[in-house]
Amino acid sequence: SDKAVFEDICKYHYLVHEGSATKSSLTEHKLKDPLKATWIVYMQTEQMPIVHDAALGRLANQLVDYAAYQLKGQPDFVKPYRKIVRRDLREMLPVILKNKKLGRKVKMKALWAAVSPTSYGCAHKLYLRKTGLDRIYALD
Repeated sequence: SDKAVFEDICKYHYLVHEGSATKSSLTEHKLKDPLKATWIVYMQTEQMPIVHDAALGRLANQLVDYAAYQLKGQPDFVKPYRKIVRRDLREMLPVILKNKKLGRKVKMKALWAAVSPTSYGCAHKLYLRKTGLDRIYALD
């Protein structure tokens, strides 16, 4: 081969690049862009059922995570955006529940977070503590 390609990708979760998102504070773009990108993929893949279903699964998980987002210590722009996401989750709930490709776990999370996002967030936080999953990426 005549050429080689180098990708600067961190292979280990405990290595942090100097200007990485983990070191910088939350901005409006960091909050909104991942969900916005998933919405775009979901909307533009209606003609590709496999990709569309995968995008719906990702969208459902993101909506649940954002709906249960904790406000303590967060910037002021998080609260109004969380309200918008909760509304979007309630609107998407019938689509999520009717989709045969999504698993029961995703559907139950979406239903619980749509009905009572605060209780879902508390239960999820307790689950993470009990299983130790909250410490996987801790840099202690």
